[in-house]
Amino acid sequence: MSSEDDPNRGLARLLKDETRAAHLEAERVFVRAVKEGGLDAGPAHLMGLNVALVAWLTREARAVAPSPLAAEIAEFVAVVDAARAPALAMPPLPPGPALESEEEIAGAAYAVCGSFLGAAALARGWGTGSVPGFAAFCAASATLERRWPAFRQALDAFGRAHAGCAQHAVIGAERAFAYAREVVATLGESRTAMRAAEHAS
Repeated sequence: MSSEDDPNRGLARLLKDETRAAHLEAERVFVRAVKEGGLDAGPAHLMGLNVALVAWLTREARAVAPSPLAAEIAEFVAVVDAARAPALAMPPLPPGPALESEEEIAGAAYAVCGSFLGAAALARGWGTGSVPGFAAFCAASATLERRWPAFRQALDAFGRAHAGCAQHAVIGAERAFAYAREVVATLGESRTAMRAAEHAS
């Protein structure tokens, strides 16, 4: 890690700076999977990835004590759950890494909740009519994009209240980005197998 907790920047900014490489690698894996996946792979992968990340974060975040950050995580989860397409096909996914502290959970939440900023941008570019459930997902992503400033404030407040938390928060965020890469790889392999089966029949 290139720096410890810096009083001149909040935890959200520190996480952005310190996890840039992990974030870019996760994006690279996603873009490659979309290119290889064929028609409608983008919306399908985007929905599947975010549903998987939120399910993992929900499971891991049970250990977080009540706080503004816990409330923001719960709000993000509720919005995603309400928009989830009942018919969204999900292959068996890797279980995801364990998070070992509230600080790691905070870092993972930064990566997972922040992913909806990218999702909102991609959704605007792809349109909403190509995949069942994608319109609702796009609306949820836009809602969460508007909530991001409140989430960031809660994350920064968490950082101020947990002195020395930066290193563990970065670990949590990097675990989230690594899990995102695993999920995308699994979604891509499933889609390839499904297309092969369709061609064979």
